[in-house]
Formats: sequence, C-alpha cells, structure tokens
Amino acid sequence: MDIAFHGLISQSVVVYLDNVTVYCKKREEQMFHLKQIFERCRKYDISLNPKKCVFVVLDGNILGHVISKKGILIDPKRIKAIAQIPFPHNKKGN
Repeated sequence: MDIAFHGLISQSVVVYLDNVTVYCKKREEQMFHLKQIFERCRKYDISLNPKKCVFVVLDGNILGHVISKKGILIDPKRIKAIAQIPFPHNKKGN
C-alpha cells in the first residue's frame, strides 16, 4: 500500500494495513483526490469492496481516528485507554 500510494500519503491519504482514508480541506478537492486514488488502485490492481466504501464524510470515527473539519485526530477514547494502563511495579511488570 505504501508503494501504491507513494507521494499521496500524508498529503491526501492515510493508509492503515488495507484501509485507505482520503481527505481534503476543501470540498472542491474531493473528486481530484478520489480520481488519484482510483488511478493508483487500477495501476496496482487493488480492488475495492463497495460494501466497505464510504464517501463524502464530513465528520465521524474511522479506524480509531476522528475525522472533522479540524482534520484527522486520534480518538480521545484510545488516548484515555492507553493513559490508564498502570505502571509496572517491578522488572517483570507486576
């Protein structure tokens, strides 16, 4: 996935394993970015499952990230869960 979407990752795409999230700040850019993604999928023979595809999401929770007008942020619930892990008391972690 990193090879297929090289140059687009962190510009308009987030890739996690076999999941691709396309984002943009301006609505007018959506079709341009989607066209780039579809061209790369075609070039690298990556198939998409229509049942798992979601388009034009203004905000929501996708793959543990919060998508909003502010951008893509880590879900605060995940941060809270990690912050609540108790510190180990000895070398074995007990």
